[in-house]
Amino acid sequence: MFEELTKYLETIDTKHYGDWVIDKKSKGTPDDPIQMPFVDYSSFVMEFVKQFYSYEENHPEYGLNHYLDILKEAGLSEVETIDVTTLSKLEEQTVLALILQEIRADRFCEGALLDAFEDGRIKQYLLRLKAIDEAATDEMKPVNHISGSIEIHKNGITHLKTDAVVNAANSGLCQGGGVCGAIFKAAGEDLLKKACDQYDHCPSGSAVITPAFNMKNNKYIIHAVGPRYTDGRHGEKEELYSCYHASLQLAMENGCHSIGFPLISAGIFGYPLEEAWKVAIDSCADFLRENADYRLKIIFVNPNEETLAVGKSILKAAF
Repeated sequence: MFEELTKYLETIDTKHYGDWVIDKKSKGTPDDPIQMPFVDYSSFVMEFVKQFYSYEENHPEYGLNHYLDILKEAGLSEVETIDVTTLSKLEEQTVLALILQEIRADRFCEGALLDAFEDGRIKQYLLRLKAIDEAATDEMKPVNHISGSIEIHKNGITHLKTDAVVNAANSGLCQGGGVCGAIFKAAGEDLLKKACDQYDHCPSGSAVITPAFNMKNNKYIIHAVGPRYTDGRHGEKEELYSCYHASLQLAMENGCHSIGFPLISAGIFGYPLEEAWKVAIDSCADFLRENADYRLKIIFVNPNEETLAVGKSILKAAF
């Protein structure tokens, strides 16, 4: 996932980072003012910064445009040295936000990025990203012998750059709250309502597809209707499994090679969290196996750390 960033570890210890430039020639008069000290960064640092911004642009699923909020939620709202134990527990989104903070800090405090390279902070962040890659962690788990993959990220569904995103819909395909409300607002409430009104009804366990309209990072919205949980003995599992499978079938039929899911039915529909993850991952993995030659990246997103942790644990155990 992070090879284009971690490749800099190969030479980071041998490269020059930059030099302070001090104006010793100017006289300090109105006609010959002294230039403020600045850092002349090396080509190595400038290339790294350019590569990082490219990575940020190509991976909007990490939501790094909100990097300060990410760090605040993680209790890391200021640039600081992080001990190895704490760093080893940070997820990739937080580590990426830390790197971006170091880069952005240089805009307000000349030499801040130089300090981050010289005291080893950038290196430690890259080592953490490399460790995530090498451990083949839960954030991205390829399914054996097929072309697809399943990922879990901390993010909002409307921030994903995927061919399709899935709306946790109700059977009337009406605008609701939560994920449904966010998608309607992002796509354009009137436009999406008109598209949904073309369908009379979408029963639990099924899905329909519409354009994504104003959601410029997506082509389609797939509206999947999950079951309301009663006691697990009224076909809830089968319907939940089916709505994921139906969504993936629609994605494939419409030429999508990436799709973003929320955790369907686990909110106000009351499906137990662990069971909701198990059904979701089982259904997606089965679909990928059934269509082993079709390249499809499946991304689950959720903003809640506890919910993500449960999902990642189940994903790891599944493979």
